[in-house]
Amino acid sequence: MLHTDPTVMLYLIINVAGAIGNSLIIALLRKRSLGGRLPTILFRAQSILDLIVNMESIAFGIFSELWNVSSAPLLNLWICHLWHSQFLFWFSVQLSIGNLVLVGMERFLALSFPLLYQRLIPRKVALYWMSINTIYNLVLASPNILETRIDAGCCVGQKHMDSVRGILRTYAIVWFFMIYLLALVLLILFYGGVVLALRQSIVISRAPTRSKVMMRFTRMAIVITFVYITCVSYDAFAYLAGRTGLWSYQYNTLWHRIGMLTVSINSSANPFIYYAFVLRDSCRRNFGLHGCSARCGTNVVNVSQPSPHSNGLRGNAFHASVDSSQSNQPKSPTEPL
Repeated sequence: MLHTDPTVMLYLIINVAGAIGNSLIIALLRKRSLGGRLPTILFRAQSILDLIVNMESIAFGIFSELWNVSSAPLLNLWICHLWHSQFLFWFSVQLSIGNLVLVGMERFLALSFPLLYQRLIPRKVALYWMSINTIYNLVLASPNILETRIDAGCCVGQKHMDSVRGILRTYAIVWFFMIYLLALVLLILFYGGVVLALRQSIVISRAPTRSKVMMRFTRMAIVITFVYITCVSYDAFAYLAGRTGLWSYQYNTLWHRIGMLTVSINSSANPFIYYAFVLRDSCRRNFGLHGCSARCGTNVVNVSQPSPHSNGLRGNAFHASVDSSQSNQPKSPTEPL
């Protein structure tokens, strides 16, 4: 049942806000485009995955204890191993982290290898990338089912049993390196390449608009990476330390709830970060805010399109833009932001 613990209440408030924010982004991207079809698909997937994390977090916040369905033993078995073990939750979190890396890789390819990028088929590439992300994280999340077992019709934890303690200790080390650390390194490399490519484009074209776009995207990339490092780092290190015996990290304790809270903040913050850096100007144009009439006629530079001075380098796909006839990318049926 729902507790009145301040940590739990804050946990629920953050996830409700994140669920609302991600839902609005999903609705917005049904008819809008973020600089191209591929980044739009990936960004929509990111919002869907973050929404799933938020909804699962809300469910954990309300029903935090282990519960059973005594009238349906088979269903109770599935609930115990898939839900109470937190397999579904961490699978969703890992998919969200992996998709965040895919977004960074898409921007890196668009800027560093523009000719190759323009030959990509967005839907096929997105399906291929997401399939690999799903299979990879399904394999790495599956050991979580060993966290719980059915004993006399009740779901109980079994991480302290000798038969699984060694497996879970090894899994904690593998998870730390193959999920947290790998994603961190890839994000730094991809966004570092994005910043360097944009900087080179500025130097060559000497366009003040490009300089402004570069600074905006650089700040957004830094904020996204910083939020990921800050939010996921605590739980990654705490989980590793708990499994290796360096400190106690028990289910549904204060330290465990703080870990769940920080992970939820990562999923809840993304829609607000993208709004602050990308979608705010689009909303002002589309809804006539700050004295601008709806559907302003002012053209906005599509920074996703190649510049004649930058050898086809592509700019920030997340920047609000209008379609350009110079692009070889398939036109999105949705309306650009």
